[in-house]
Amino acid sequence: MWMIQVSEHTRASAEQVWSLYTNVTGWPKWDSELDACTLSGPFEAGTSGTLTPKGMTAIPFTLLHVDPLKGFSDETHLPGAVLKFQHSIEPTPEGLKITHTIHLTGPNYDRYTPTIGASIAAHLPPALKKLSSLAEAVPV
Repeated sequence: MWMIQVSEHTRASAEQVWSLYTNVTGWPKWDSELDACTLSGPFEAGTSGTLTPKGMTAIPFTLLHVDPLKGFSDETHLPGAVLKFQHSIEPTPEGLKITHTIHLTGPNYDRYTPTIGASIAAHLPPALKKLSSLAEAVPV
């Protein structure tokens, strides 16, 4: 298994962050590694969509768990591996903490670590900074 976890503190409210999470077509605004995203129904567990990483074709994903204003998780199946994203919003004394945890598991996970894993590790910290910045600018 491969895993990375990155957190970012923000002055934004949970409602501001949540509005960016639930706007799936807008994910490329804060995640520069994505060209496009779709969702085929409501932002709730069981709904599927697609992610189109830069330079790649669309990859299906499914929302696994949705807890409004607190977080959500989704997973993408790759040949011989599963990529699971957990997104959480947590109030702290310093303000809101946004945390993204990514797991790459399965019998062939190590096949993807040098490519997908390395890309995620490089772009996740700036993506959370951008998410925080955009959330702080969302009208309340």
